[in-house]
Amino acid sequence: MKYANFNTEDFLTDEGFQNFIFHSQKKGLWINFLLEYPEKLNDFMEAAQLLKNLKFVPQKPSILEKNQDTQKIKSILKML
Repeated sequence: MKYANFNTEDFLTDEGFQNFIFHSQKKGLWINFLLEYPEKLNDFMEAAQLLKNLKFVPQKPSILEKNQDTQKIKSILKML
């Protein structure tokens, strides 16, 4: 299993782990992982706690960013 050698940082950057923490996806995989690799519990829990403590602040794009995106889309559409 690819997670067998993971440390806290590896869990933090793994999309599957993030999806488990934020969206409870693939619970069975993670339960089985911890049953098979109980020595990873501390890294697992530390990463989970760090992710849960993150605060996400939604950001709206600036008018400049919107205009740049609009221009990019128009350029792409012209090529079609």
